[in-house]
Amino acid sequence: MVIPLDDRIEWLLTSDEPWTKYRALVDLLELPEGSVEVEAARDKMLNHPQVQQLIENASGWPGYALKRHNDAKHPMYKLSTLADFGLKVADEGLSEVVEAVLSHQSPEGAFESQILIPKAFGGSGQESWSLGFV
Repeated sequence: MVIPLDDRIEWLLTSDEPWTKYRALVDLLELPEGSVEVEAARDKMLNHPQVQQLIENASGWPGYALKRHNDAKHPMYKLSTLADFGLKVADEGLSEVVEAVLSHQSPEGAFESQILIPKAFGGSGQESWSLGFV
């Protein structure tokens, strides 16, 4: 069955980024995970060097203590990007880091991060686990 595609979806499906094609197939065309097209796109995504690098970087969680909330080099941002792409706990290299993150979840559901708030900004100047910045 041929699905008519508008130009924007066609552009996403022909992207050089396999995560873009994978998300377009799953989210826009609503193809099932078990379909040949989705499995092929997912395999290509999982084996892409940039995704492999993100997995390696994410595995360093908790990494260093955050000093600012938007530090894109921090392992937690690598992990959230992988989640946005559609990677799962069972994907190679992720189960250990996900277990580590889950071990720092508050009873309310939020996740703790190591942070460092300098004394000049009202913090202790020491690294600590926190649910967020104060």
